[in-house]
Amino acid sequence: MKLNKQYRVHENVLSIDSIPRKSSFNRYQSRAAYILIAPALILFIIFMVIPIGMAIVLSFMEYDIISQMNWVGMENFKRLIDDSILWQTFRNVGLLAFFYVPLMVIISLLLAVLVTQPYRGVTFFRLAFYMPTVTSAVAASIVWLWLLNSEFGLINQILSYVGISGPAWLSESGPAMASVIGGVTLWLG
Repeated sequence: MKLNKQYRVHENVLSIDSIPRKSSFNRYQSRAAYILIAPALILFIIFMVIPIGMAIVLSFMEYDIISQMNWVGMENFKRLIDDSILWQTFRNVGLLAFFYVPLMVIISLLLAVLVTQPYRGVTFFRLAFYMPTVTSAVAASIVWLWLLNSEFGLINQILSYVGISGPAWLSESGPAMASVIGGVTLWLG
């Protein structure tokens, strides 16, 4: 773009006589850019903006599929705040984040050091370290359910060999949180 730098003084104001004009090539590029971004923008509006807007509107309604929607205002939010499960959920998420993030950083750094050292058997550790990447979450969940089963799980079987009665890993609140943080979540990364 060339800018014609002819200046003139008009009533004590400095102004530019001509402003730069877009060439036909720039107009073509702009039109092509809008055409190329239009499908992504349309999909973003359909799958993000509209559902978020509908969720906001529906949060102020009493709604089920069979009956007609009724405006209830803030009643849904008042009922949500009074619900004890909400605060239990916040506590669980807080515990998960408080333990998971530092443990994940520490274990990741230790594993990175472990797999980069030249010693015998490092291939096994590299395989164990990379396995969650290629294992689907569903398959890994099934394996962890089997390992942590309170009746016939492998972990409780090993504990019974040394005379320890293993807990119900997934049904008691304390061991469940520890097993989810310590086992499944850290292993799946």
